[in-house]
Order: sequence, then C-alpha cells, then structure tokens
Amino acid sequence: MAHARAERDTLERRYGEKHPQLVDLNNRIEVLEKRAPWVLSFDFPGGSFAKFLTLIAKANVVSFNIITSEPAEMNVELPPFSLRNAKLGPIVRVLGQLLEPRGYELRMVADENQTDGNSVICVLTQRAGASAKTETRPTQFESFPVGQYLSEQSIDDIVGAIRAGGELDPTHDKDALKLKFHQPTAILLVSGPLEATNIAGKIISQLKRPTSKPVKVNANGVPISDADKK
Repeated sequence: MAHARAERDTLERRYGEKHPQLVDLNNRIEVLEKRAPWVLSFDFPGGSFAKFLTLIAKANVVSFNIITSEPAEMNVELPPFSLRNAKLGPIVRVLGQLLEPRGYELRMVADENQTDGNSVICVLTQRAGASAKTETRPTQFESFPVGQYLSEQSIDDIVGAIRAGGELDPTHDKDALKLKFHQPTAILLVSGPLEATNIAGKIISQLKRPTSKPVKVNANGVPISDADKK
C-alpha cells in the first residue's frame, strides 16, 4: 500500500489530478486500505477469558471468534495486561503464552499469511493430562452500618439492590458474594471478590437517609414502629 501511495503522489506532482491512471490507482489504494489490519490498544484489568472477549468485542472493526468444546473453558482466568497498537495475530500469541501455564492451548485456525488480518478464528482447549492452574480471586470482607437507612428501605431491599448491581457484569460469580445482616448491631456483613464489595459500598452510599435518628429493627430487618414497641 505504501508503494501505491508513493506512485499516486508522483503522478499527481507530474501530471496533476487528471492523469487517467489516477482513477485506477485510487481505487486500488481504497481496496488495500480496507484490507489493512487494524491495530488495537487496551488495558485488560484481569478476569475470565469471556471477560476479555467482551472487551475485544467493543472494537467492532475486528472479529475475534473462539471455539471451545466446553463452555466452562471460557472461565479460565487471565492476569491483567496492556497492549498498544497490536494486531490480532500478536494478540492471539500473547493470549497463548498466558494460557499455556494454566493448562490451556489457544490455536489459531487460519492460514499463516492471514494471522495479522482483522478476523481470526481460534480453538481453545485444555491440554490432555494437564491440570489447569486457576487463580482464585482474593476474598474481601467489609461491614456496613445500615441502621440509619432502614426507616426508608428494608434490609431485603438493600440486599436485593447489591445483588442486582453485581449481576450487571455476567462474568461475576453470583454465589461468591455473601451477605449477612447482623440484627443486634444493624450491620450488613459483606464477603466476596473485591469488585463485589466495592459495588456493595457504592450502593449503600446512595441509599435514602432518614431525617430522624435510626430506628430499631426486628430479627427480619423490618423497622419496629412505635405501635409495635407498645
């Protein structure tokens, strides 16, 4: 393509824009530009292979297709990494290097001359006899005083909002998030991956605050009214 552009510049300098060869040359350059491989730059924060594909899918100028024999293979964890101005071929090779110590093989199904194009098809398989090294996400524990909010919403509403927030990311394991309300102290105990506890903190910070002092709640987290007290 660089040669074609140089040839066009030479013709334009010598003969102007009306040279008959320029029409064909411009058409050829346009075709070459459409076929030229795109380069991508991104920061992957770490997570499952499925989460990485979600990130790549945002670049709709490329097509990254993965074939697996088992859906669970898409849950293999990848460490955080960043790439700048990388074509699809090198990206696939980087992924292969990261997956290899985890017991997986990523094989590109394409002609060698097409590995730097804008569309790739890869097969992800777990190596026979290899035990995949899985990285467990560290568990974070947090405690949130919620008594001041319970005059405006019930503890079930608060827990439901936190779980709904975690489910917005399909790569999250909903069973990894543990929530327990301690009624005597009106404290919500939260345990799970760091991103899940962060979501809990953000949601609790947005809850409606009462205009009066916090109310007492019963064992089910329901506010005790003055009539109940009597």
